[in-house]
Amino acid sequence: MNAQWHNAHKMSNNPTKDEKIAWHFEHAMNCKCREMPEWIKKEIENYKKNEEPVILLPHDPNWTKKFGKEKKLIEGIIGKYITGGINHVGSTAIPGLSAKPIIDIMVGIDSLEKAAPAVKLLEKINYSYFPYKRRYLYWFRKPALPNKREFHLNLIPTTNPEFKAKIAFRDYLLSHPEEVKRYEDLKVDLVREFEHDREAYTEAKTEFVKEIVAKALGPDFHFET
Repeated sequence: MNAQWHNAHKMSNNPTKDEKIAWHFEHAMNCKCREMPEWIKKEIENYKKNEEPVILLPHDPNWTKKFGKEKKLIEGIIGKYITGGINHVGSTAIPGLSAKPIIDIMVGIDSLEKAAPAVKLLEKINYSYFPYKRRYLYWFRKPALPNKREFHLNLIPTTNPEFKAKIAFRDYLLSHPEEVKRYEDLKVDLVREFEHDREAYTEAKTEFVKEIVAKALGPDFHFET
C-alpha cells in the first residue's frame, strides 16, 4: 500500500460520480492496493470508447490566434482570481512542433480555496470541470464531449512546482530547436504505438519532459507530471 499517496489523496465527503472515477483511476496508477470496482472499470472503458484517437497535426499558426481569443474570454470571466497569468503551454505553443489540435491553457492562481468560485464562473464560457489531479489543480475541457474538445484549461497555484515546470519546458523548447526535433520524433513514434490510448501516449512522454525540465531548472527540481 502506498500510504503516502493515500494520505495526500483522500476522497472528499459525498463525492460525485466523476470524482469517484477520477480517484480510482489515479489510485490504479499510483497504489493498486486493491482492485478497481467493476462499475468504475466499465465507466472508464465507455469513456475510452468515446475518446478520439491521438492525431498529430503540423503546427498551425492559427493555434496562437485561437489561444489569444480564448485568453480574453477567460480573463473577462475570472480575471480577479488570476495571479500568474494566462499561459499558452503544451505542444501547440511551440512553432514547428506537431501537436494534437487541442490548446493547452494554464492559469496561475493564488490557491485552490481562493479560486474556487472560478469553477462555476467558467461554465459561462462552456468550460466543463473534471476532477483530474484535483488535489492541486482545477482541470477543465471545452467542449465537454471527449471527441470534440478544443481546449484544455487548468487553474493551478503559482507555488506548485508544476506551474514553473510547464513554463520552463515550453520556454526551453522555444530556444532549443534541436530539442523540438527530438520531441517531434518521439511523438511520431509514440502515436504509432498508442494511437488509441491517450493515457499511455502521455505517460510515455514523461521521461523526455523530465529531462527537459531538468536541463532548464536543474536536476534537483521536482514536480508531478
